[in-house]
Amino acid sequence: MGLGAVTAAAACCVLPLALASLGVGAGLAGSFVGLASIRAPLLVLSAVALVVAWAMWWRKRETACAPGDACAVDVRSRRIVGLLIAATVLVGLAAIWGSIEPILMNWVL
Repeated sequence: MGLGAVTAAAACCVLPLALASLGVGAGLAGSFVGLASIRAPLLVLSAVALVVAWAMWWRKRETACAPGDACAVDVRSRRIVGLLIAATVLVGLAAIWGSIEPILMNWVL
């Protein structure tokens, strides 16, 4: 769920910039222009997916298990929390991208 949120958020804003900085040609990066028109729905979808992912993680944390049961295995690995945090940061970055892009472009150029 969190990975889907990251992908949706990165599709309209961060992904084209990252591909261009990696040297991917303008022809491929230009194919993402159509996603700009659906930026708001993608951001909403990403935010909803993140809320659901965090809620699922929190709910797993709250379930009680007797020691030794199969459910006693800690499913909340550091990888899951790390991915959720990364997804949250990327969705937040995508949400404020319109505000920080001019600043970054002035700094880079």
